[in-house]
Amino acid sequence: MCSDIMVTGVSQILKAKDIPNRTLVCAKIAEGVSVLDEFVFQNCQNLSEVMFPQSLLRIRQYAFSGCTALRDMAIPESVVNLGAGLFCGCTSLESVVLPEQTEKIGSRFFYGCSLLKVFAMPFVTEIHMEAFAFCESLEAIRLPDGLTRIGKRAFYNNKKLTEVVIPSSVVRIEEDAFRGCEILKCITIPKCFRDDLVRIFGKSSFQTVKLI
Repeated sequence: MCSDIMVTGVSQILKAKDIPNRTLVCAKIAEGVSVLDEFVFQNCQNLSEVMFPQSLLRIRQYAFSGCTALRDMAIPESVVNLGAGLFCGCTSLESVVLPEQTEKIGSRFFYGCSLLKVFAMPFVTEIHMEAFAFCESLEAIRLPDGLTRIGKRAFYNNKKLTEVVIPSSVVRIEEDAFRGCEILKCITIPKCFRDDLVRIFGKSSFQTVKLI
């Protein structure tokens, strides 16, 4: 049975104090809520389903971090702002659909989502620090044309990642962005980074490097 979640008072911001039952399995957020506050569902370890209202505009940092029963989620298109660390430590998460207009994947957004396999980000321009670190089931990811920045340790320790194609639009790749990707074999990367392979990838055993 889904629990109806409403805000207290006149605020349109749903806060952690509005959810005294931290063992809920399904949450139906009331229409009229426009913001999910930081840490609002953090460590609700039984939460497996969330029903969002059409009024929702923002989800702040670490809102679902530590929700270890979440397997999939689709964020509604109405949401225009997503905070950092949103799914940090969601160890059962396999698939996420973000709004098409999402431009930034914040720091530690999917940190430790060890079962994450399916993810699309067609219009993302920035991937921040450790956004996909320890996503150990991610075998392939399509980095979109228009991406400009890949942050420090963004894909750190993605042990199943075999191929990376970095689009020519990227102008900044920070240290250790792909370090620990132990079976990475094929890299396509803008030629401006030709002298930075060890800084970016560490001493990976990649066999093919294509410069674009």
